[in-house]
Formats: sequence, structure tokens, C-alpha cells
Amino acid sequence: MSTSVDLDRIRGMDCREVARSLLGEPMRQNSRYAVYRSPLRDDGRTPSFTVYADGWKDFGGDHQGGDVISLVMAVQGVDFKGALAWFGADSPHLPTPSPTRGEGERKHSRPEVGPPDEGWQAAAMEVIVGAQRTLWSTAGERARAYLHGRGLRDDILQQAQIGYVPGGPREWRKMCGLNVPCGIVIPWVIDGVPWSLKVRRAAGKPKYMQVKGGSPAGLYRVDLVEPWQDVIITEGEFDALCVAQTTRLVAAVALGSASNTVRDMWMGRLVRSPRIYARLDRDQSGEEAARRLAGLSARVRSVQVPEPHEDINDFMIADADRMGQWVRGLEAWITTQ
Repeated sequence: MSTSVDLDRIRGMDCREVARSLLGEPMRQNSRYAVYRSPLRDDGRTPSFTVYADGWKDFGGDHQGGDVISLVMAVQGVDFKGALAWFGADSPHLPTPSPTRGEGERKHSRPEVGPPDEGWQAAAMEVIVGAQRTLWSTAGERARAYLHGRGLRDDILQQAQIGYVPGGPREWRKMCGLNVPCGIVIPWVIDGVPWSLKVRRAAGKPKYMQVKGGSPAGLYRVDLVEPWQDVIITEGEFDALCVAQTTRLVAAVALGSASNTVRDMWMGRLVRSPRIYARLDRDQSGEEAARRLAGLSARVRSVQVPEPHEDINDFMIADADRMGQWVRGLEAWITTQ
């Protein structure tokens, strides 16, 4: 005789334990989530199938996700009834239910925001390609001169897919269905997927504008961090590019703004780095951002560029050789917050 299934009991289980029953040990984990190679598609070099206490999210492919029952349906290839059968009271798969979690923990552990939808991604990629082509044409001569004046070499600009949309500082262009401000285009492409497009305008405030529809949840250049590299977290994309063209010993990622932070799904990619530093502005927002990062991991140590330089890019412009020495000797520049 079949055993009845208590849906509330099933939905109260820790999804991470169910995933372990289905998929074995995760590739990496922390107190909040576990990461596997996706069982639903070819995950390539970067595992992104993430399981939380009360849900799961596949951050590649079609970005599927859901609760503990949908996890069994997706991995086992069964319908809802088949998933309930997997959870039958007599099933050897059934893990011990976790204690009931408070509402605050449930909210905290939900899957994080992923990249934009595939339609936006496709349009953004066309914008990136077109803006790159313009930057390296005669129409992009002034923009290239500006970027060279910021200390950035052609090789790093090409690697970072920096582009240019010509026009006045208050003008916009309709490109591939997206409204794009005119200026220097800074794509946030992670694992080949466009997460957002940022534009540095020639004048006016704010200097930086985002193309509508992008995701705020990315971390600039996180996909280029190697496990053996130290990492420095910066505010600006140009800061990160300056570090990238200076040394291979230190990788640099960028928040894009002091109001952003490193989300857990990205922090998991940094845990194997020997050292993690944060170089944020000396103002109140920068100090608050540094405290948030320190709250994510005790391994994050704050550093500052020597005065009178405002940031890494400013330091590079003033004295590239000394900036290189600073990057290679970050351990000597740790500050207290």
C-alpha cells in the first residue's frame, strides 16, 4: 500500500540535503549554498548550479530554478507525481527534514538575481560588437585618445571589449532595441554572458549611465580570476583594468559603485584566492562598502592608494611604475576600518 506524502514536510526540507542525495558532494559550498556542475546542461569550466536552503537556481542555460520538489523533477526528469513518489515515506532517498527556518532566514537564502533575459543579452551583444567596431574606426579616435590618457593600453581595451557610441554627452542612440547613452561603452560580460552595459559620458552628471534592462547583480571581471591569484576589489572598472595590465599576480574585480557589494554567488569564486583586498574610496560610502565586504569574509582586507592619488586609475596616470610596485606589495598597505 502506498504511503501518503506530506507536502508541507517535503517543502520544509533543506534543499541542499536533497541535492546531495541526488548529485553527491558539491564542487564548493559555504554556510548558505552549495554549487554543482549543472546536471541539466554542459556547464563548461564554471559550475553554476547553485542550491540554497529553500531553493535552487541554474545560473546558466535557461536560468531554471525553483523549490525542492522542482529540483527532483528537473534532475530526475519526472513530473510532479513522479517527484512525490521519489519523496515517498518508504523511499531510501528521503533525507531527515531540517528544523523549521524563520522567515528572515528563508528570505536571506533565496536564489540571487541572475543575468538579464536572453533577448536583452542578444541585443546587448550586438551593441558591444558595434561599439567596439566604432572605437577602432576613425570615428573613435578621440575616444581612444581619452582612454590612452587614462593609462589604458590597446590590448586591455580589446580584451575588455570596450567600445564607443559617438554623439553629444546628453544624446542617446537606439541600438538593437536598446536606448544607449553616447560615450565610452563598458560591457560587463561574465562567462560570455552580458550582464550589463555601462557608459561613461563625455560630460554631465552622472558621468556613468546604465543601459536599461541590465542586471545589477554582476561583478566585473570575476570570471577572469584564477585560483592562484590574489584579488583586489575596486570600485571602478578602469581601476580594475589598470591592475590587469600591470601584473598577472593580482586579479582585479570591480563593484561599479560603492553602493554595490559582492554577492554570495561571486564570493564563492574568490574563496580559493590566497588573499583578498578591497580598495574603495575614502569617503563615507566607500567606508561603508568596505565594512559590508568585511562582513562577507574576514579575509577581505582594506587597502588604500597613497595620497594624493584618488584611486588606482589616478595613481596609474601619475606614476605607472610606482602604481605597479603598490599592486605587487599590497600586504604592506592594509588599513583598519
